[in-house]
Amino acid sequence: MLRKEQEGTPHSTSLGSRGVPREAVVALLSLILQERIDEIKPSYSSELGYHYPDILRVAVRYKVQDSELLEELARMGVVEREYQEQAILCPKCRSHMVAPKLKCPQCGSERLIKTIAVSHVKCGTVNVVEKIEGSACKKCGEPLSKDNVVLLGIMYNCSECGARFEVPHPLFKCRACGALFDHRDAIVLPVYAYKVRKDGIQQALKSLMMMEVKSVAEKMGLTAKLSQAVPGRTGFTHRVDILVTDGKKNISFDIVPESPESMSEVLASVAKAQDMRDDHVVLAPSGLISKLGSQTSNVEGYTSIEDLKTKVAKKLEKLK
Repeated sequence: MLRKEQEGTPHSTSLGSRGVPREAVVALLSLILQERIDEIKPSYSSELGYHYPDILRVAVRYKVQDSELLEELARMGVVEREYQEQAILCPKCRSHMVAPKLKCPQCGSERLIKTIAVSHVKCGTVNVVEKIEGSACKKCGEPLSKDNVVLLGIMYNCSECGARFEVPHPLFKCRACGALFDHRDAIVLPVYAYKVRKDGIQQALKSLMMMEVKSVAEKMGLTAKLSQAVPGRTGFTHRVDILVTDGKKNISFDIVPESPESMSEVLASVAKAQDMRDDHVVLAPSGLISKLGSQTSNVEGYTSIEDLKTKVAKKLEKLK
């Protein structure tokens, strides 16, 4: 939302300069993959202002603005921004409830009268009126309409100082706090839609999940290394996503994010586990477990990034 800064303290490790929680980015990437979201578009409501309904529940859960979360994805290169429109916020309270007004360029008063100069086609008389419909030609008395006049110009009259001018200055009033401000003080923000780049989103999600598992291991006093080559019993070398050790014993992990290729990745990792000297755990979406039949001894299902971290911590207790 662009309305105001949300309250709350970011969870865990943050990304980027704005301190977006890494878990929030993982949760959003997972949501995009699970629900096959191609584009995230903004909506507007009087209560929330500009917001993104598709991801609002993730933003609320992690106490971060939805726009900041999407900007983090843009920084990572997994979504592309497309300009939609402009939002004006109050400089005092950052509310989106802003009413546009006009003011006199001379004295700043809002008490303006708008007049319209038109030429009556039938008799050629120039009439100055506040509105065309409902007015009559001052010379011939014929009712004026948009069909029988030619617009000559628009003029504003200030009821406060008497000034006459064609171009008034903009003025805004915040409906939330009552502040009055003009274009010089207004907060002007672009509103974007975000198109998902499917070619990079799965790898970005996996990389972030690997960092989360590494963080869990290091907080437990263990050494964790990413993307390691581990020799198997047969002499073949296997690549694992994370290798965790206490200096004596090892546990390796492969992480499988939610994606159309999840099942094939899980099966490949399960097959790899049969040749590993040390424990090898496959972390996979819980929805796949029932489809694996008897091949689940090395597979640990997870429902969220928090659930994944909890189960990793339990597995790592073996090394302590």
